[in-house]
Amino acid sequence: MLEKEGRGVLNPNCVDYMGRNALHLAIDSESVEAIEILMEKYPPDVTPLMLAAHKNDHEMIQMFLARGSAIEKPHAIYCQCQDCFVKQQCDSLKRSRSRLNAYKALSSPAYIALSSLDPITETFELRQEMMQIAEVEKEFQ
Repeated sequence: MLEKEGRGVLNPNCVDYMGRNALHLAIDSESVEAIEILMEKYPPDVTPLMLAAHKNDHEMIQMFLARGSAIEKPHAIYCQCQDCFVKQQCDSLKRSRSRLNAYKALSSPAYIALSSLDPITETFELRQEMMQIAEVEKEFQ
């Protein structure tokens, strides 16, 4: 079992003889505690599914999607809902980084292939959306 603070150093990239890493095993065993420990080194706005998409890990993405996970598209840049307003006022850089992480995950070839009924159309629509965002948000250029 994983220990948060133990004798040894936890290497989350270590794999077993079948090529499964610690996060694979934690997901397979549905160990929420282990998943949380493994995810501590990542920013809070990066979900396990997003991380799998960032790494273009087909198998991990498939496992998360089978369990009902999905990556939500960020709100429009000019969204004035309470959540967006607070994020913009508190830390606009953090908000931009969060948006970049989401779009990076959404544009993963493995995620698009596994989550879309029409991956080619989805790719072109996402490209168009990101080009429009790049005109407004300099971080997307």
